[in-house]
Order: sequence, then C-alpha cells, then structure tokens
Amino acid sequence: MNLKKQFILRFLVGMPIGLLICYFITLFISIGIGDGNFYPVPTELTNLCKSQLNAVIVQTIAGMIYGGMWGGASVIWEVDSWSLTRQTVTHLIVISVISFPIAYVMRWMPHNIYGILIYCAIFLFIYFGIWLGTYCKIKAQIKQINSKINSWYGVPPYLQINNNFHINKNGRVTMFCILQTVFTNEKIHGMYHLAHTVFFL
Repeated sequence: MNLKKQFILRFLVGMPIGLLICYFITLFISIGIGDGNFYPVPTELTNLCKSQLNAVIVQTIAGMIYGGMWGGASVIWEVDSWSLTRQTVTHLIVISVISFPIAYVMRWMPHNIYGILIYCAIFLFIYFGIWLGTYCKIKAQIKQINSKINSWYGVPPYLQINNNFHINKNGRVTMFCILQTVFTNEKIHGMYHLAHTVFFL
C-alpha cells in the first residue's frame, strides 16, 4: 500500500478517534467545573457561533479533522529515505500547523500570550514524552529479541550477536544481529547476518 492510500486510510480511522477524544475532554472539564451541568463547548465558542448547537457542530467537525490529520500524518514515519531526525521534525511541524489553529479557533486555549505559551509548552511536553517513551520501549524490545535469539541458537561467547541499537540512514530504528565467525587459520572467512529486524516509531 502506497503512502497516499495509507494517508487516506489513517485519516479516516483518526476521525472518530479525534471526535471521541473531544467528547471525553469536554466531559472531564464539565466534571471539573462540578456544578452538575455538561459543557459540550467553551462559552467563548458558543458566543462566537451564536448558539450552542452551532458551536457543537463546529467543534465536532474540527475534532474529526484534528483526529484525521493526526492519523494521516503518521505516514511520515513510513518514509524510508528520511532520517529519524527529519521524520521527527517534519512530523512535529505538520502536527503543530494542524493543531494550533484548530485549538485557537475552538477556544481550547486562552487568547493571550500566556495562554498560547502554556498551550505550546504542554503540547511539546506531551509530544516529546510520547516520542521518548516509544523510543525506549522499542529499544527494550530489541534487546529482548536479541537475547532470545542468543538463547535459541545457543551462541557461544566467541560467536556473539551484537545488541546494536541505532538509527540507520533510512531513518528507522534498527537492530543488526550479526554473527561473526572467526576461524583458526587467522583469516576471517565470513560474517553472517543472522537477523535484521526493523521497527517503526
């Protein structure tokens, strides 16, 4: 499946997820207010849209677009020719360009410099927190797989599989499990790739 088709599919999958997230956010905000009422949209958005129904419709559409674009933007991680740094920067820029205008228009942040700065700080903190968590999880999985390969094949100390975790030139988190055989005639006759497992962020 090419990237265009993947984008469309992930966009469609992300739309209901975005809508669901918007609903739970409004639910939690209403619980936090604690007066027994449900607030489906910010009061400022209701005033802007002239009625609460109009505001709910606008927020529903915005939430679906928000979720769809987050889902669609994930295809950036599938561009094999890009480095991880380029993928991360591109994904962050795309998501920021999508998220900020929607959050601003929907009144999900106060319309002042402090509100904008707080929103950006929270956004970046969550983004890089998720990125770092995913990175560490994949690294742990790679070590576990290497360990299992060693145990399955009973590799002796002089024929070890290297637990080498790095980012290759194609921008993927990659594990190279290299079985190096050294013969007694003082020549290295071969180096064998026992496994090459690729994980995507």
